[in-house]
Amino acid sequence: MLCASWKAVKVETSIGCVCHGDFRVHTISIRDDEKRYARSRTDDRYVAKAISKVLMTADIHVTYNGKRFDWKYVQTRRFIHGWDLLPRIPHVDLLYTAKSVFRSRSKSLKHISTLDRTATVHKSPVDGPTWMEAVAGSARALRYVEKHCRADVLVLEHEYMRLRPAVWQHPRLNSNVGACRYCGSLKVQRRGYEVTALRNVKQRVKCQSCGSWDSLVGTRSKP
Repeated sequence: MLCASWKAVKVETSIGCVCHGDFRVHTISIRDDEKRYARSRTDDRYVAKAISKVLMTADIHVTYNGKRFDWKYVQTRRFIHGWDLLPRIPHVDLLYTAKSVFRSRSKSLKHISTLDRTATVHKSPVDGPTWMEAVAGSARALRYVEKHCRADVLVLEHEYMRLRPAVWQHPRLNSNVGACRYCGSLKVQRRGYEVTALRNVKQRVKCQSCGSWDSLVGTRSKP
């Protein structure tokens, strides 16, 4: 599973990734390819290729507004460079979860993280002059954008763990139909039944590991 966030600065991209299991943040930047960066500060071939390699290693992507921006941006850069497009990979976009769950003046990740009193990391600001310097290829400004992106990923990872029980149709992490769809744990407790639109009855269960609610695949007709 991969939590990802990236920032587009003109045609340059910086990405930060946190992989669940080791919780390490890996940053990919145009500055990583020093020779290419020295020749051109807008050539993002290395970044696009490295991002694609990381994305292909994950069975699920977790983003915030990633379906409308991040994923399309990567596909667009691959298309421009003449490469094959990436395949469809299960994608959890927490923006849609926040819209369906919360009533608040803003649904931005920054605002949602301020509402969460358990959050220990918050998004860092990026002012206009810093963005302009990054567009111009300033190494100092790009380093700050990378730091900003890393903070984004840590906030995203934390809010994913908090919002995960509310994600509609979360990709199943365990092929065992009796396991938790959200975290794969087998520690599930039966909590009554729910009736579907077709008048079938499903067993409702709650995961004791992550607190998520789900229903078992097996159904029976309601008398």
